[in-house]
Amino acid sequence: MNAEIKRIMEENIYLTALDSINDGIVLLDINFDVILWNQWMKKYTLISKEDAEGRNILDLFPQIKDTFLHFSLYQARNSGHSQYHSHNFTDSYLTLSQPMSIFGTETNLKIDMNVVPIKLKKLNYTMIQIRDVTITANREKSLLDQISKNIEVEGQLHQTEFLCRFLSVNSNEIIAMIDVNGYIRYVSPACSSILGFEKEEMQNKKISEFTEEQDWIRIEKFLIKQHDLQHPMLLRHNLIDAGKHAIEFETIVKQVFYTNPDEKVFILNSRSVITD
Repeated sequence: MNAEIKRIMEENIYLTALDSINDGIVLLDINFDVILWNQWMKKYTLISKEDAEGRNILDLFPQIKDTFLHFSLYQARNSGHSQYHSHNFTDSYLTLSQPMSIFGTETNLKIDMNVVPIKLKKLNYTMIQIRDVTITANREKSLLDQISKNIEVEGQLHQTEFLCRFLSVNSNEIIAMIDVNGYIRYVSPACSSILGFEKEEMQNKKISEFTEEQDWIRIEKFLIKQHDLQHPMLLRHNLIDAGKHAIEFETIVKQVFYTNPDEKVFILNSRSVITD
């Protein structure tokens, strides 16, 4: 087979495969111009391959300028660092929607993103991989809302533990409750598989025993001494596992009242962040 024909056939196979997967794939050159835009991106942005390729990503999505995603693109290009973006905060700078249904309604997607550097033939590229996690995110939110509601309304720890145990079966996240002094009042059973500690080893101990010193200073400053946390807050930090290894986490923090209006506690929803 002629080498050129073989090369063209292989390229067509790769492009067909990229158009068939259930993720969005965008490949950028060193100037952040789009050189590949798969079928998933067309479906959820309504921007065709022909309209996207050759244009700068900031022209297509001007709202991402000066956001964490924009910073991640520079990190990937200049430093070769991958970056994971959770659906917990991608809504703030990129919104994609389900195509309009026969009922005339649209649904915003919950998306996770990975920004990955790629080097090919001494040239630097950046790939953005986008995954629809709407169903998982909605299920987790529903379960977390139910947990918070039971804590606020009933103040029964055993019901919270039951719900958290159910959540831990369906999620790879750790749910914890800490008081204003930094003591862990409750932690879900997922701590065993993720950190290697049984929940009895963590409960009633200070969270500082499971964090690096610099992280504890940040947590104490922004959480423990925070007297009026009106909205959920995102925090990135490390936790130390049973093997003394530091694992990076992304934590959503929500303040609630436990058994009475004067007893404030914090609900922590922590997911490990894996970067290459």
